[in-house]
Amino acid sequence: TQSSGSLRRELTHPALCRYCMAMDQAQATINILVIGRTGVGKSTICNVLSGTDNFTESDFAIGETSNHQVMTVVIDEALQLSFHLVDTVGIGDPRFTEEQVLLRLAKACHTVRDGINQVLFVARGRFTKEELTAYHLLETVLLDERVASFTTIVRTDCPRFEDPEWCKKDIATICEGSPPVARIYEKVNRVVHVYTPPVIEALPNSAQFRQQSRHVLVPHLSRCTELYLPASLVEINASIEEHVNAEREAERKVNEAQRKTEELDQELKRIREEMERNNAVLRDTSAQLTQANEALVREREAAIQRERDAMQKEREAMQRQLADQQAAFQRAQGQIVVDTRGHIMKRGGIWGGLEEATSRVPVVGGLVKGVGDVVSTVTKSCSIQ
Repeated sequence: TQSSGSLRRELTHPALCRYCMAMDQAQATINILVIGRTGVGKSTICNVLSGTDNFTESDFAIGETSNHQVMTVVIDEALQLSFHLVDTVGIGDPRFTEEQVLLRLAKACHTVRDGINQVLFVARGRFTKEELTAYHLLETVLLDERVASFTTIVRTDCPRFEDPEWCKKDIATICEGSPPVARIYEKVNRVVHVYTPPVIEALPNSAQFRQQSRHVLVPHLSRCTELYLPASLVEINASIEEHVNAEREAERKVNEAQRKTEELDQELKRIREEMERNNAVLRDTSAQLTQANEALVREREAAIQRERDAMQKEREAMQRQLADQQAAFQRAQGQIVVDTRGHIMKRGGIWGGLEEATSRVPVVGGLVKGVGDVVSTVTKSCSIQ
């Protein structure tokens, strides 16, 4: 970046000093509109003038600027001089239609609605059909025919830009055989040749070339103090103002819708999180209920098993008691049989004596004989058992 001291030595033109004094010590600003075909180096020129890399440069035929870029840079603090740079979309940019490019150029003009000090029409070589059309649009649509007096053609990619004779021959070569281009070159304020290669290792002197190009451009632009405000620019500004207001309103509505959408998204997120928490509680409760039910089932099964075991033990005890009772009964029965046989045997001897005694008495003998038969029958019955 060039120091302010060295710039002041170059910015000593009386017109510039009068212009700054006329501003009553206020900040003097030169409004510069940079226009050109896509990929010719408009953004590079803006970086060279501003001494920054704020404007996106491209190494390809398709430019990087899809909308205008604006920057105000202080050129000389002592003179309170600034450049208001407006880098526009490239003419012929294949990403946009002609109508879209024109609308973007009109919006760029709106950023200098108070007037233009200089239009930098950047070109790399001979004017193309698109460049001729663009300049025609400047004269007939965007601005008016007086724009030539406030236009500087900046010829880029000129390594011999510091050789005045070479620059004259270059202009003659460009105008040769093209009357429309020749008329444009005759009418414009000035043609400036520069060389602004990209700052890369392969080009070790590129920064120096860019600085030298800046030394050519800054003093010239600093002397462009007259303000250009055509009626067409005022009309465009009014139309663009309406368009900008409509865009702002649309953007406001979009932002409002976006805000509401975000709020709804947040609410939906909160509801989902709450549902997830509730589901987690339900899952925990369900798990607890399942565990409680399983515990109850296990406890009931254990109680039933205990009851079954107790009943089994009681049954076994009863069976043992019954077996003991049956055994005792059988023993008692056997003893009764033995005792009964003993008694019967004893009684059998008595009845035999009676029979012999009573044989002599027929009536008594018959009675005794009947009783003896009964006793014998009982005895046999007991023996069988």
